[in-house]
Amino acid sequence: MSDAPAPRTNLTGRALTGTATVPVQPQGGRCAAAHPTDPASCDGPVAVTVLDADRAGADGCEGHASRLLASLDQGHVYALPHAPAGAAIRVFRAAAGADPLGTVRTLREIAQA
Repeated sequence: MSDAPAPRTNLTGRALTGTATVPVQPQGGRCAAAHPTDPASCDGPVAVTVLDADRAGADGCEGHASRLLASLDQGHVYALPHAPAGAAIRVFRAAAGADPLGTVRTLREIAQA
């Protein structure tokens, strides 16, 4: 296995490129971390990256990111540079009490479902 990080993708499997330096509003009301079966709109700007066990990531709002993190086995969350203070820990804590939308190891499994 290579030490190079896996390419960042959204849940439809499209590669994400570049990094945001200012708060990003989700396009069409949904961020890249929105689970296909979760009908909720984003609850704020894209603030964190959720990484799966293979280090593939999805940037998302705190609400979608917490539900995604709850669904991942061995997931991690990191605040983006422009995120409000405490964003990653809020997502981590919310994920602990969230109902997972299924349990998977990787983002690829969600995209292929």
